[in-house]
Amino acid sequence: MSGPNSPSQELHNYVGRLRLGDLKWEDVDKRIENNRHLWTSIVEINGTTYGKGQGPTKTEARDNAAQQALKALDTL
Repeated sequence: MSGPNSPSQELHNYVGRLRLGDLKWEDVDKRIENNRHLWTSIVEINGTTYGKGQGPTKTEARDNAAQQALKALDTL
């Protein structure tokens, strides 16, 4: 689970504070070489994609997507 200062939590707080709308995640787990995981997360606000991230865990992928979204929303 993401911590209190993680990009995912910052995005959740930002969207809620400004009442930007519905925050939605799409997460896909893909098995790659040596049976490792590669997670891909896409974050949308009101149906518009604001970030896409990848990582070895769902949390890391979501945090990477959230960082992109925060930059797109010009909060960083």
